[in-house]
Amino acid sequence: MCFFLLYLYVLVKAKHIFTFCTLVVLPLAGMAQIPDTPVPYTLEDRDRSIRAEIELSSLRKEVFSEINALRTEINIRFESQQQQMDDLKSIFFWSSSLIISLILMMFGYMIWDRRTILKPFEERSNATRINLEKLKEALIEAGRTNPDIEKALKNHGVI
Repeated sequence: MCFFLLYLYVLVKAKHIFTFCTLVVLPLAGMAQIPDTPVPYTLEDRDRSIRAEIELSSLRKEVFSEINALRTEINIRFESQQQQMDDLKSIFFWSSSLIISLILMMFGYMIWDRRTILKPFEERSNATRINLEKLKEALIEAGRTNPDIEKALKNHGVI
């Protein structure tokens, strides 16, 4: 019960303190900020502001010149990077073209080599075929005079 009474007492006192602050202290604080006399603006102040403007404009010019110098430096770097990229593209194009042409030349050589290797075998097989035809004609002629050879040629379907 004692704590409850103490709590109510503190609330009442806090309410009075808040009211006192809002009615007395805040208006006095606001009055303290209002100047009573106007601030004089002298020729010295005007000259000082003119000098400050001149310094600011010169500083602005320096900053802009630095920015432009950095911009040109960055542009030069980008151009050099672009040139390097173009060089790499050119190298890649020529190397891939060279590899493709070498592969095509290899296929051409393989076809030519195959034909040159097969040519002697074709000539031999043609010569063998011609010899077989001559042998067949000779057997047919021999079969006309010899009935045993003629019978053998008929059995094997040569005649």
